[in-house]
Amino acid sequence: MICPRCHKEHPDSVIFCPYCGYTVKSADAGRTVLAEAAPPPVRNDRRPDHSAVSKTLSANDDVPPVRNDRRPGNNARNKTVSANDDVPPDRNERRPDNNARNKTVSANGAVPPSRPPQPPLNGFPPPPVPQPPQKSNSVLIAAIIAASVVVLAAAGILAFVLFQSNADKAPDTAPAASSGAAAITTAPAPDVRAADNKGSTQVQPVATPSNEVTLTNVSGKSLADAKSALEAQGLKVATEEETSESVAKGSVIRQIPAGGTTLTKGSTVTLYVSKGSAKNPDPYDQKLVVTAGAGSSYAQMVLYQWGNGQWEQLFSCSATVGKEGINSNNYEYNTMTPKGAFPLGVVLTAASVNTGLDVYASDSNTVVCDDPSRPELYNQIGPRSKFGSAHIDPVGEKLTNGQNNALIFIQHNGSGFSSDNVDTGNSSVITICGCYDAIAPTNGCIDISASDMNTLLSLLDKNKKPIIITEVQ
Repeated sequence: MICPRCHKEHPDSVIFCPYCGYTVKSADAGRTVLAEAAPPPVRNDRRPDHSAVSKTLSANDDVPPVRNDRRPGNNARNKTVSANDDVPPDRNERRPDNNARNKTVSANGAVPPSRPPQPPLNGFPPPPVPQPPQKSNSVLIAAIIAASVVVLAAAGILAFVLFQSNADKAPDTAPAASSGAAAITTAPAPDVRAADNKGSTQVQPVATPSNEVTLTNVSGKSLADAKSALEAQGLKVATEEETSESVAKGSVIRQIPAGGTTLTKGSTVTLYVSKGSAKNPDPYDQKLVVTAGAGSSYAQMVLYQWGNGQWEQLFSCSATVGKEGINSNNYEYNTMTPKGAFPLGVVLTAASVNTGLDVYASDSNTVVCDDPSRPELYNQIGPRSKFGSAHIDPVGEKLTNGQNNALIFIQHNGSGFSSDNVDTGNSSVITICGCYDAIAPTNGCIDISASDMNTLLSLLDKNKKPIIITEVQ
């Protein structure tokens, strides 16, 4: 059987066309269509100019011809309607859904609805009208969920802000305990601000925790007083030294951290202590200090040099002095080393030495006059021939026979080359002797080893005006 609307073939047993929904009725010839079925509309709705196309109507129907004028091949696809058929062929075999767009023309020219209600046929109800699919609500549901999350988050943030605001307004003092119990109080937090009755804001005093202290300013104090003050606050003290032209030696120039700083107990404060002026207060820049115990012949020798605003140690060694020690009561032929500060003179040596002092080249005839009866020659250096019958000390023989490698003349009683400033009652020939043999107590000279003598000579410089200081501990 063929559907008159969509021209699809169906079994004879079907009642409704599964493609277009029209009611199909069985006929004896197998090609009979329902009498009330309207012919399909002609598709002139999309071409306004179809009015010019000629329309051929048969004597028995009002249906316009099919649009085969623009598609010659369509004649082979359409089917000829017999004299008894009122339904012309249509082009809806390629578009089953065109029924909703076309209009069925009845015999009297009226345009019925696209699909009129169909009465039950042979006891069967008409097919259900297709319903458009329902749109999904997933987008709406997602939007509702997102909005709910935003609202909940905003509510949580507002609750947190309100909680923090109430916490800040909490009282600083806890309620008093019941009778017989101690009241519990808490210290106010730093920078607490309170409003008075007039609405103005006032800064409340801040309590200092018990483990914090305000650092005392100790600048200008002596180191001992500064340390006592800081240690009383529970602080530790470290010291550094530096020169100062205005702060006395031993006093605090500055401190880090500065006074007034709040520190935790146990913190360390560094004090910068003056070591005096950077300018040397003395007229010499090198000093050789020899120290011995009272009445002792064994001493310690240390060489210092001024630098960086202070005396810096360059060298030290062991030494021996007079058999009666160091003493200021000196006279000729005693066994004491003169006490005091004296310039260092020339170096007497028969060898080549490295030194910054003046050197007097010596041989076996080099002597020093030690005769107090000859004041014009007393305590002077020269060849033996210079002194005639005067008593002399043969220092040159000690330099050439392997006893000493060098002697440094101490100007405790004149320079050694004139009688100026010479006192015949103040002893003579006091030198520093470099000994090849073991050092021992002397008759007034200062003995060190030959190797220590070489080191000492290499460090001494006449331009630094070196002196020797002999003192008793």
